[in-house]
Amino acid sequence: DQRHRGAILISALLLTAFSFSAITALMGSADSIAAAKNWQTTMLRGEHAAAAASVISEKWLRARIASGELFAQEAFKDDSRQTAEPLTQVPNSVLEPLRAVTPYASIDAAVVDLNYADSYAQTAENDSTPRSAPFAVSLKNETGEITDYRAKLIQLKTTVTLPGARNAVFSRTETFLVLKSGDGSLRTIRLYSKRR
Repeated sequence: DQRHRGAILISALLLTAFSFSAITALMGSADSIAAAKNWQTTMLRGEHAAAAASVISEKWLRARIASGELFAQEAFKDDSRQTAEPLTQVPNSVLEPLRAVTPYASIDAAVVDLNYADSYAQTAENDSTPRSAPFAVSLKNETGEITDYRAKLIQLKTTVTLPGARNAVFSRTETFLVLKSGDGSLRTIRLYSKRR
């Protein structure tokens, strides 16, 4: 009778130890799955905020270029002076609505004139920002008509930082060709995008 009770006790202890090990393994797996899902959520939030900031800033940029507020007509000449202050911050008022719906993110956006002075060269090198002087370009439209333009290159750089998520940084760099026609009107063509 004592052996029978001892066998039951040992079986119960083994079953308890096995159950504890299985529960610990399951909790560890669940924790790693949850951590992966949290990181995926963080990545999606950051990428979404960076894309939204880029779209909002691009709308502002296109409006400022079309109105002639951002660049003087002289900025398109071959001998135009290099820009000593090539950065133009996108105003807080433009980004404020996005910041209101993404309180978990720090959002910044700026336009970079690629005809920058030597004083900006080190910063540009650190950011992998190319340099480009204004130039002449001829474009053919759908009907085959060729139009001459003066052109310059600019970049729109948006950065989103998620301080609570290991300081994750999401950035987008959009490169634009700004065309000035003979009558002085300006238009913008996006050339390419890069995100990190």
